[in-house]
This record gives sequence, structure tokens and C-alpha cells, in this order.
Amino acid sequence: MTTKLPDYTRSFAEVYLAEMEYVKTKRETMNIATETVEKESDRIRQELEKLSENSENQSEVPRFDVRISNDAELVGLALSGGGVRSATFNLGLLQGLDKGGILRYCDYLSTVSGGGYIGSCLSSLLTNSEASTDSSSKKGHFPFRFHRDSESDEHQEVNYQLLSEPDSYEERREVSYLRAAKNYLGLDRGIFSLDTWRFISMFLSGVILINIVPLIFAILTAYGLFLIENPLAVFYAIPQLNEIGEVVGYTQGNFDKVSTFFNFHSLINFLLELAMYTFGMMIIARGLSVFSNLNTKVVTGLQAWLGVITVILVIIVGLTTFTFYLFLDEYGKIDKQLLTLLNYTLLAAILFFIFGRLKATNQFVQSILKVMLFLALVALFPIIFAQFFRILWKLSFFETVYDFVPMLATFLPGTFESVLKWLPMPIFAAVILFIISLMININSISQHAFYRDGLSKTYMIKRKKGKIKSNEGITLKELHTHHNGPYHLINATLNLQGSTNRHLSGRMADYFIFSKFYCGAESTGYHHTESYNKGQTELATAMAISGAAASPSMGTDTNSLMAFYMILFNIRLNVWMPNPNPKYAAKKLTIWPRYFLKEFFPLNKEENAKLNLSDGAHHENLGIYPLLKRRCRLIIASDAASDPDYKINDLANLKRKARIDLGINIELDMTPLRPDQDGNVAKCYVKGIIHYPNDKNGVLFYIKTSMTGKEPEDLLSYRRKNPSFPDETTANQFFNEAQFESYRKLGEVIGKAVCPDIEEEIQNIFLP
Repeated sequence: MTTKLPDYTRSFAEVYLAEMEYVKTKRETMNIATETVEKESDRIRQELEKLSENSENQSEVPRFDVRISNDAELVGLALSGGGVRSATFNLGLLQGLDKGGILRYCDYLSTVSGGGYIGSCLSSLLTNSEASTDSSSKKGHFPFRFHRDSESDEHQEVNYQLLSEPDSYEERREVSYLRAAKNYLGLDRGIFSLDTWRFISMFLSGVILINIVPLIFAILTAYGLFLIENPLAVFYAIPQLNEIGEVVGYTQGNFDKVSTFFNFHSLINFLLELAMYTFGMMIIARGLSVFSNLNTKVVTGLQAWLGVITVILVIIVGLTTFTFYLFLDEYGKIDKQLLTLLNYTLLAAILFFIFGRLKATNQFVQSILKVMLFLALVALFPIIFAQFFRILWKLSFFETVYDFVPMLATFLPGTFESVLKWLPMPIFAAVILFIISLMININSISQHAFYRDGLSKTYMIKRKKGKIKSNEGITLKELHTHHNGPYHLINATLNLQGSTNRHLSGRMADYFIFSKFYCGAESTGYHHTESYNKGQTELATAMAISGAAASPSMGTDTNSLMAFYMILFNIRLNVWMPNPNPKYAAKKLTIWPRYFLKEFFPLNKEENAKLNLSDGAHHENLGIYPLLKRRCRLIIASDAASDPDYKINDLANLKRKARIDLGINIELDMTPLRPDQDGNVAKCYVKGIIHYPNDKNGVLFYIKTSMTGKEPEDLLSYRRKNPSFPDETTANQFFNEAQFESYRKLGEVIGKAVCPDIEEEIQNIFLP
């Protein structure tokens, strides 16, 4: 029986039921027991039908309507974030799990960021009906088949004598392709590389286009200050046009009559007095609410707004004072040497920023670097604003109009002609810039497209007639057609800094899932993938969003000051995607400046027509969370994130959220994973217990990129040369051949080591 898939649902049980039907067919295809899946599916279907009968409004079915149990005996595999390091390590792990006969039992594949690179590559390759993760019955059909057959005499491993390659010792083409295309961004080819210049041009044009809205505000603010500073400009800065278009009534000498210091001084006094009044009103409102016990929402809201207005006024006073007195000194009040020194403050701030991003082993030095970074971030914006204002002033930007305005006016009738004759250049420029901003999709000018294309060229591949072809256009709805591999869940983060939901606002994020059947989150509901985003969401797009680490909004890790500059310099991989909830569907015309402002002033909410999505690691980096939600009986988790100090922060984050959100406790003895003085561990994985509430316990195998010191000599040699291996920084996305093979081989070695213990648990589940 096939369940109808509604376009939209707030019921996770419906999502789960659709996935279970896929798992059932996949198990049948691989000759694996399906009784437990069928029984659990029937139970959930019956309970959903009862809820539907008892509900007057079926669109308002409760979110937690049906209890999910682990009676289905599901097996999940989670691949963590970690960039190309994670992708390469997990390639070897997948090879090891496949050769050990474990991968065929995995019902789910949950990936985050770098783990999603190789996970999406596998899903892309499985669109070929000849490919399969079931190596026990389809020998040699696994796309990442173990690349050498020298150990195939071990009876517990899959025999790969039936090969599709002409030479049994030749590496499978899919793996060879990944090895050759390991530097997916293509920026390692030097300054003369076309990809390098494509990135430079995209970055520079993106910086200009993303700042159109701030530029409008800067121009209007500067022009307003100019008019206040120069009262005669109201009459003289806007040239008077006679009937034939000649400029009359304007001379530079008019401006010399204005006392710059007096008008500016009056403005600052006025703003400071206004700030004092608002601050005083806030104190009075607070006092009255305390003494009168009137802590209502209106009173507390009034206090908050008065506080915000006070802060804004103080910031404006600071910026304008800094600009006028230090950069627009027309009367020589400031020593010229000091003025010259101040002109280099922008360079100093940039250098402070660069040094502040460095890492040091010495704690005192690291503290100094952090202070330098903070000072740079605080100083950079007012310096840029003041320098920009000074350039406009020196170019007489406020005192002129475009030369073609009078000519343009002659082609427009009546009112428009009169308006253009009197239109100052700043106002004209602001109007034109605003019109342009309405047409700029901020998704298309970020680095997301470059990043996505680079990933797509490397990982979105398929095998056709023995050759590797591009599969870049594959959409999510086209996945899993042949039921020949695990159901893929691609994890992203839904940023919700402006949410009014106290649980979400405290966490500032929710997890967001991309998959074949449904896309969405608990806070928004789930939309069927065939309808969501008009069914055009591509696997490459989901993969790139899941790995969008460079994002102004990063869940609880959001740094407001850093985010401010990431937006200004267009350092963004995050994407605005449609809301799965049709109630908040976007109108035909998207007002993109609105979403820029939502990003600039973190106002992201689950009710927005478009949602801010970024790296899944900003919520949970291991990819285990959705498997726990689905009550998987056995979870195999690969943690390939950079963790040189073995703080295990990602696991700690998972345990907290699983306990808070799902009532699930995870018990793990991490002793074997604690490194000794040489950096070696007793074991590269640990086995733990998942305590599901009111349910049978589950089992978690937690695998960590680590070394015991007993690995093959080539791995030990690589670590001697590169002491940070296997926890090299994620910032390094340009692997060489030795680096690629070392991470791949390490994953293979650990996969081979963990298979016997996993096989024992598999037998307990499927052969009781």
C-alpha cells in the first residue's frame, strides 16, 4: 500500500511513514528482513488515520501526534562535517564498511557539511541502476569499491573478483576521479587560473552589489548632515535651472559664508540632549513600573524601545563627531601630521584584523590577538564610513547634479521634468540605487554559486558506459529511484535569531532537512519535495547549503560583530530558501533589500517567506540528531571534524540537545579515545548505549579521526611530517595526493577495525 504524500504537513509521523516505505522496499531489494518495518508502518498509519478522523481541521494536526518507537529496528549511518578532510576520510570509511558487509544494512545516511560531499556523491552515483550498496549480492557494484583486492582472501570480507574494470588491480574510476579532483575549488592552480580570476571577479562584484542598500543609507545620511552643516546648500547646492537648462544662482563663495563649526556643534548638542531625554524617560518608565507594579508587556516594551533609541543616538553622535572632527577638518584645527596618521587607521585596522585571526599556542599571546581582533572590528566600520564621507566631500558630490539630468528632463512630461530639474545628485543616486537593489537576488551574488559549482563538478558524478559523467542537474526528487542504497538526509541549519519562540530564540536555530520525500523543519512543518521550491531543488544545492560554514548567521555561534563585516564584505555561503509552510509562501515579487536587512539586523523568523539556511554544523555537526528522532536501533557515527585538543564538543552538543529535545540519554565511555602523550588512542571508536524513553535501548558506534600508532607505516610517516594529522584545520581545502590518500586510508583502516563489532550488533537485530 502506497501512502499519499501531502504537499505540506506539520506531522513528522507522515514524513517518517513515507521514509519507512522506502526502507521497506530497499530491504526487499537487498533480501533483508522487513517484518519489523512493516509492523511499525502499519501502527503509525492506523494512528494517523484515527487522528485524521477525529480532527476537524486536518491542517492543524498536532506536531507530536504519533509516538515513534524503535520497533522498526532501523540502522543509520551519520557522516559529520569537516570539509574535504571529512569527505576523504569518510570515503575510506564507506569502503571499509562496504567490504565488511555492513553498509548494505544501513537504512539511513545522515550527512552534514563535508560528510555531505561524499554522501551526496554516493547518492548521485546510485542513480545508476547498476550501482548498489549491497555488495553481498552485487559484487563489484559498489561505486566506491575497495580499490585493491589484495586482502580479498579474508573470508569475512566481500569477494571482489568480479570486477567491472579491465584490470583487477586498477582503481575504480569513481575513486580515481575524486582523487584527481580533490581540490574542488580550483584555486590552487595559481594567479593565472581562470577559476582564481572567476572567484576574484565574483567576490569584488559581490562586495559592491551587496552594499547597495548600506550605500543608499550612507549617501542619504551624509547628505542630511551636509544640509544641516551647510544651511545655504538648501538654496545654493541645488542649482537653479532656467528655462533653457542653464545653471544660475550658484557660486562656490556662497559656502564660505557658512560657519561649519557652529552648525555642527548645534547638531551634536541637540542629539546628545535628545539621547539624555530618552534615557531619562526610560529610567522614569522603569521606576513607575516598579513602584506601581505595572510590569505589563506595553510598559516593558516602551522601556526597551527607549533604550534602543538612546543607544542609536549615541552611536550617531559618535560616528558624526569622528567623521567631522578627524576627517573633514576644513579649518586646520587638527595638526596635519595627526590627520595623516588618522588616514592610515584603516590600514591599521585591517592589519589588526589579520593578526587577530591568527592562532597561538601561548595563552597570553592568544589573548593579545583576541584583543587586536576586537579592536579591529570595533574601529573598522566608523573608519570606513568616515573615509567614504570624506571622499564624497572632496569630490563635491553633494554640491552637484548629474550633467545628464537636465537633458533627461526634456524627454519627460510635466511633473517629472520639474522634479528632475530640482533633484539633487545624492537623491537621484539613492533612487537609482534602490531600483537596482530590487532586482538583485542576494543569493546569486554571494560565494554560494562558486562554492556550489566547485563541489558539483567534483562530487555530482555518475557512471555511464564505463565513463564518469557530470550529474550536476540531479534533483532531490530524482534520488533513490532504484532503492539501491540508504535514504539520504541532508542536514542544514535554519537560522532564527528573531524568533519569538523562546526555545528557538534561545538556541537561535532549528535543524532543517533536505531529502527525496520531504524538506523542512519542526518549526516550519515539512513540504513534499516534489512541490517545495517547485520541485527544482538540486542535490548539489542541498549539499552546498549543508556545507555553508562561512555565514553571518551561525545559530548559537553567531558573532554579531563578525557577522556585520561578513555581510559588508559579502563573505556568505548561506542561502535564502522558500518557507515550506504555504501559509507564509512568498509573493510573486521578492523584495530582496528586505532580506538583506533581515540578515543585517538578525531578524530571521520561522514565519518569513524565505528562510536563512546555513551549514548543518551550526546546529549539530555529527548528523546523529535526525537518526535519534527516527529512533534508529543502531547508529554508526563518523566524527571527522577538526578537534586537535580532543574536546569532543560536537558530541557534547549532541548529547545536550538529544536530552533536552527528545528525552534521549547517550551513554559513552570515552576513555579509549583519550590520547596519550604521543597523541595515540587505545581505540579509534567506542560503543555506547542510547537510552530511548519508554523504548528499547539503542546502540551507538562513535568513530573518531584518530590514530593508535599501529597504523600502516605510510600513515605514521605522514603524521611525523604533518604532526596535526588527522586533525588538520578545516580551512585547508586544497589536498595534495599524499594528504588525500592518508585520510582515505585512515578511514579504510578504522572501518575495517570497527566492522566485527558492528556485525555482532547487526546479527542481534536481524538474526535474534
